[in-house]
Amino acid sequence: MVDRSTRPRPAAARAVALPGLGALVGLLLLAALPVSAGPAVHPTVEDSLEGLPAAASGDAQRLGLLGADDAVPSRSQPVEAPMTFDMVAFAHPDGVDVTFRASADGRDWSDWLTLDALDGDDEGPDLGAEGDVEVYGSWTEAAWVGEADHLEVLLPEGSDVADLEVRLLDSSGHHRSAPQRVLSTLGATLSSLSLSLPAAQADDAAPDVITREEWGADESLRNGEPRYAEDLSLAVVHHTAGSSDYTEAQAPGIVRGIYHYHTQTLGWNDIGYNMLVDHWGNLYEGRAGGIDQPVAGAHARGFNTGSFGISVLGNYDGEWAPRWAAREAVADAVAWKLALHDIDPSEPTTVVSGGSGTHARGEEVVLDPVVGHRDVGATACPGRAFYERLPELREWVAERTAALDVDPPPQPPDDETLPEDPTEEPEPEPEPEPEPEITFRDVTVGSTHEEAIYAIAEAGITAGCGDGSAYCPDDDVTRGEMATFLSRLAGFGPVDDHGFSDVGGSAHAGAIGAIADEGISTGYADGTFRPTEDVTRAEMATFLSRLAGFGPVDDHGFSDVGDSAHAGAIGAIAAAEITTGCGDGTTYCPGDAVTRAEMATFLTRLMDLLE
Repeated sequence: MVDRSTRPRPAAARAVALPGLGALVGLLLLAALPVSAGPAVHPTVEDSLEGLPAAASGDAQRLGLLGADDAVPSRSQPVEAPMTFDMVAFAHPDGVDVTFRASADGRDWSDWLTLDALDGDDEGPDLGAEGDVEVYGSWTEAAWVGEADHLEVLLPEGSDVADLEVRLLDSSGHHRSAPQRVLSTLGATLSSLSLSLPAAQADDAAPDVITREEWGADESLRNGEPRYAEDLSLAVVHHTAGSSDYTEAQAPGIVRGIYHYHTQTLGWNDIGYNMLVDHWGNLYEGRAGGIDQPVAGAHARGFNTGSFGISVLGNYDGEWAPRWAAREAVADAVAWKLALHDIDPSEPTTVVSGGSGTHARGEEVVLDPVVGHRDVGATACPGRAFYERLPELREWVAERTAALDVDPPPQPPDDETLPEDPTEEPEPEPEPEPEPEITFRDVTVGSTHEEAIYAIAEAGITAGCGDGSAYCPDDDVTRGEMATFLSRLAGFGPVDDHGFSDVGGSAHAGAIGAIADEGISTGYADGTFRPTEDVTRAEMATFLSRLAGFGPVDDHGFSDVGDSAHAGAIGAIAAAEITTGCGDGTTYCPGDAVTRAEMATFLTRLMDLLE
């Protein structure tokens, strides 16, 4: 398990233009303080657009959004917003899903992103808990877009963009002057030196959590006091559905923006999630009331009471699940919560629905103790790629829960405990269906790499070759395939801006961009990546070492490595027992290609080290 007890808080953004004496003084003070300061806290501001002008002609096929036979949607003109924003949400009286893109200059646009209307998403308070759900039914969730000041929108056929309401949020201080931004950064730095900040951790076994005070929650925005269930019965995993392209320094601002939107636009009691997670495994305290308590959230309508809602910042509805560090953090937090409330993650639990789009009020539902949002509501959350990794996440949670020894939490005040719906004695719980066994027709039983091949298949790193019925263990791995293997293992999201001249439309382009962005590969000096070339055993040593963060080890012990540029990396993976060399173990064969079977063993040994 990864130890985050000494992990620094997200780094503060650095000011680049500092006019005036006040800003200069602030810079001098910042230079004298530790660099591990908390994030600068800028108050979230909002503005609105009421109705958008329709485009003169809507050629959606040209935009690549529709096929030739699809209905043409209502499309807006590109619109310049009244302020710079980094989050956006929409409401339409038809309660339809909204597709949009954003730009910082009106020329270079983001990818198109579709936001579901919340009335069909089953997100929000339980019926009757915090206001009338129909009041906010036509709004979408708020999506992070980064710094932007232009919008373009598409609606389904028959819905008019003139009826659209747009909510713009700035949670990163784009609206503030340079001196104001510096002073906020200075304030965050000084606060990080205080020894009196309240800790969100309830006991020594609790994961390290960034408190509401540390991420900058304005407690005056809350619309009521926390409400508690009698106990906890399950954890619900989410994604926030906004862009996954954010920095560690921007993550607290995203949390503040979601908090502002949930309380000020949707009118909820507090932020909907009990906890949030960013790419780097930083955990953020969500809804107030104590992370050791069964606080009723607003993340899964009908199942909020008695559940723990944890959401990863970003959108995972495509090919990419959250990064490894984020998934590890989710497992740590969920395992601790289940152990705290004496829940066996391997035993199904029976929950009574409070009323959702898929389960009627009063219906008894048998669930795993760790579920995705889509398991309890009419939604795609937490995204297809993340949902496919939930079996792996459940295994991690079970391992961690079994190793924890925690004291039960103190009871909340009686007058704040939510009553449970009366239920009859539940029927005997059915045995869970066994998961289908993965088999490849060309992997020999008892072969050297058999166990490793099936391990990476079960982890979602490979789906085999061809139609998936085979693995092709003797085929050589190309550099492009290697990028995809490593990206899936680490949970990297795709990065389109790879910067290589020969990658083009390769199926591995997003993964190549991801490992380049993470510093795992720099390509060749001529600006190429050469995705179709075989990856050598020497190159693989360097890729694995960089991914794991190993330092070079000169004493590799192989007679054929010499002064190779990869010698330190070969020594590092040998010291970590990821490789024992080739042949009789006295050589490494650095120039040989890596087969798919060998790659499986390399990756499983690395996974064992990272767990």
